[in-house]
Amino acid sequence: MLSLEPKKQVQRRFNIGNTQYHSWTNKGLLPPLLKMGRRSYLPSHEVDAVIRARIAGKSDDEIKALVTNLVAARVEAVPQTQAA
Repeated sequence: MLSLEPKKQVQRRFNIGNTQYHSWTNKGLLPPLLKMGRRSYLPSHEVDAVIRARIAGKSDDEIKALVTNLVAARVEAVPQTQAA
């Protein structure tokens, strides 16, 4: 089951504010948010993966590669519909 975390919860988990959050996102160190209505979310497994990488001492370049793979997996997870 897919679990989503609101942006504020993600910020609390990383202990960062808005400025740092957007800086990390712009640098590719965090996946981009998923917009649903007026709220923004991140899949929990993506947040967990980035936290595990930081705990493991991965470099920023390694984390950027991880984030790229996580975002690519989003596209693969959604079945493509055929045009009629």
